[in-house]
Amino acid sequence: MDPPTWLRRSASFRAVVGAVIGAVLGLAMIGAGSADQAVAAPMGDYVAVNPIRLVDTRNGLPTTTTVRLVAGGSIEVAVLGRGRVPATGVGAVFLNITAVSPAAPGYFTVFPSGSPQPNASTLNYAAGQVVANGALVAVGSEGRVVVYSSAASDLLVDIQGYVPSAGTVVGVAPARLFDTRLGGSTIDGRFVASGRLAAKTVVELDVAGRASIPAIGVGGVFLNVTVVGPATGGFAAIWPAGAARPTASTINFVTGQVVANNAFVGLGSGDRVGKVAIYTDAATDVIIDVVGYSLAQSLAQTGPVALTPSRLLDTRSPAATIDGLRSGGGAVRAQSVVDLVVAGRGGVPASGVGAVIVNVTSTEGTADGFVTAWPSGKGRPVASMLNHARRETVANGTIVAVGDAGKISLYTEVGGHLIVDIVGWMPGGRASPKPMYGLNIAPFIGGPPPLVATAPLVTELTDRVAPYAKWIRTYECSGAFRQFAVDAHRLGMRIALGGWISGNQAKNRQEIDCLIEQAAAGNADLIIVGTEALRRLDATDAQLIGFINEVAATTTIPVTTSETDAALLGRPAVVAAVDVVFANVEPFWAGVAVETAASNLQATYAKLQAASGAKPVIIGETGWPTCGDPMGAAVPSVENAARYLGDLRAWADPAGVPYFWFEAYDQAWKASGQEGTLGACWGLWTAGGEMKRGFRPTFN
Repeated sequence: MDPPTWLRRSASFRAVVGAVIGAVLGLAMIGAGSADQAVAAPMGDYVAVNPIRLVDTRNGLPTTTTVRLVAGGSIEVAVLGRGRVPATGVGAVFLNITAVSPAAPGYFTVFPSGSPQPNASTLNYAAGQVVANGALVAVGSEGRVVVYSSAASDLLVDIQGYVPSAGTVVGVAPARLFDTRLGGSTIDGRFVASGRLAAKTVVELDVAGRASIPAIGVGGVFLNVTVVGPATGGFAAIWPAGAARPTASTINFVTGQVVANNAFVGLGSGDRVGKVAIYTDAATDVIIDVVGYSLAQSLAQTGPVALTPSRLLDTRSPAATIDGLRSGGGAVRAQSVVDLVVAGRGGVPASGVGAVIVNVTSTEGTADGFVTAWPSGKGRPVASMLNHARRETVANGTIVAVGDAGKISLYTEVGGHLIVDIVGWMPGGRASPKPMYGLNIAPFIGGPPPLVATAPLVTELTDRVAPYAKWIRTYECSGAFRQFAVDAHRLGMRIALGGWISGNQAKNRQEIDCLIEQAAAGNADLIIVGTEALRRLDATDAQLIGFINEVAATTTIPVTTSETDAALLGRPAVVAAVDVVFANVEPFWAGVAVETAASNLQATYAKLQAASGAKPVIIGETGWPTCGDPMGAAVPSVENAARYLGDLRAWADPAGVPYFWFEAYDQAWKASGQEGTLGACWGLWTAGGEMKRGFRPTFN
C-alpha cells in the first residue's frame, strides 16, 4: 500500500519525519536540544542555571555592546536580573569568560564593579586564540561586574550560576596569593619572586587568613591557577595539603604557554591546616589568585564540599578512573553527547546532590572546537564552557547541576578525547518545577498589541516561563516575534512556531515567507500556519490548504494549522493536508463544569484521533479563565483553573498526550474585545508577571 500523502511530500521528508514527529510527541529527540528544557536548579547556597550568554562582542546581544574591547579597556556587565539570576539578594555569580581572537598576548581580569582593579588575572590568552575560563565573581555596584582586557579582544560572557547573599559561598575581590616570577607581587608580600618551580616537585601554600579569607571555618577556596612559560608540556595539580597527590590534573600546558584554570580546593588540616599543595611535572612559573571561599560543613550543611580530585572519565587508552568506569572507549565523535554518571562516584554521594564541580579537559581534537556541559535530561545550552584549537589540550573548571539519573552531559563539537575530574559537590535543595508539555505565549502584556511587542519583552517573558514548559507555541512569526525562536532554543526549549493568517493578504505573505525562512534556519520544531483562521472566516479551506502546502514543500519540519476541534472534525480535506492534527479544545467555552472538564477533553481527544487518519494529534490550546462571567456550568476562578490544569496533567503527562496550555500571561487588552472580561485572564501569570496563587502546586 502506498503511504498516505502526508508522508510523501519529499524523499528527505520520508527519511526524517518519523524522528521529527516523534520529537513533537516527546517520544524521540532530534538536534541539539532535549524535550526537557534546562531549568534553574537550586542547591542550597549555590544555584546552577542553564548557561546563558550575557555578552558577545562579535555579534552583539540586544542589551550589550557590539564593540571589540580595546587594549587596556574594560566593559561593565549587568549580571543581576538576567539569565534567571534574581535582581536582588545575590552575592556572587559564576561566569564563563571567553577571549576570541585577541590582537596580542594578554589577559582578562574580572572583578566587582565599583572596586579597584586587582592585581590578578582571570584568563590568559595568546594572539588569535579562542580560550575560556570559569570565574566566581562577587557582584559589585548596581549588580554589575567589570571585565578588563590588556589587549584588544572580542569577549563572550556566559552565566553559569549564582550565590545568594549571606550564603555559605562567599565571592571576594580577586587577590594574588602566589607568584613565583621575579618582579611579581602578592596581596601581602608573601610567596612571591621565589623563582620557577622545579619539575616534579610539591610546594605548599598558605591560604587561610590571607586577603579576605578567614583564618578558620573555611571548607574550600575558589582559586585561579596560572602557569607561565613551562619548560616542557605537562600538567599541574592542586589539592588539600597533607592528602595524597591525586592522579587528576588541574591544568594542562604546552611548552612556553601562559594558561589559566579555575579550581575549587579543600584546605589541609592538622599540621597543614589552611594550606593547599601544588605539583607541576615541568619547570614553570605559577601564579595563584583567590576569588572566593566556602564555609566549612560544620558551620553550614548546605554549602559546597571540596574533594581530593579524582578522575571520572578518560576516553584515552590506556587510561584509569577512580573506579574503573568510563575508562578508555576511544575518541568521542564530532557533534555527539556523552552522558556521565557523577552521583555515587569519587566521593560524591549517591543522592542529595544538586551540582558537581568538575574539571573538564579536551585533548587531541580533530579541529578547532568547543565543549559544553549541562545537567542530563535538559536542553543543551548554546553557551560553551571550553574552547580548544586543533590537537590542543585544554582544561576548564565549571559547576554543573546534576540531571537525570545522577548524570551530567557533555557535547563535543569536533572529534577528540574527553577527561573529567571531580573536585567537589553541592547538596541538593528545592526541587525544580516539573514542566508541562507546552505553553501558548503572546507578548501583549497590558495593552494593545501594536504598542508592546518588542524583542526585549519577548526575551523577558520567555525567560520567565522556561522552567515550566518543554515547548512554547507562538501565534505570529515576523517582526519582534522572531525572537521567540531564538529564546526558546537558547533556553533548551522547543518551539511550535505560528504564522498569523488574516484577511490582510500582504501580511499573510509576510508571515508565510517568515515561516519558510525560520524553518530553513533551523529555528522551528513545528510550524503552525494560521490560528483559527477558518473559524474567523479570514481564509477559505482552499486558501489555508494552499498556504500549508506552500510551506510544507520547503521543509521537512512538520507543518499544521491550529483550529477548534469542531472545525477540524468537519473538514477532512484540511486534516489530510497537515502532518500533525493541532486542535484547540476548550471545555470552558462548551459550558462544561470543571469537575467533568478533563473527561470531556479526553473524549474529544479520542474523536480527533479517530478522525486523524493515524496522524499524531496535539491539543493545541486548552485552558480555563480565572475571572469573568460563567459560561453555562463552567465557572471562572483561580481555583477552578488550577484544578483543571491539575486534572489535565494527571491524565496527559503519564499517557504522553501532547498539549499546550492557554495561556502563559493575562492579556488585559482583550477585555475590550468580543470575549469581554473572560478574554483577559486565562494566564498562569498575571500581566505583571506574577504566577497566580494555586497554580504552583501543579508543577511540584
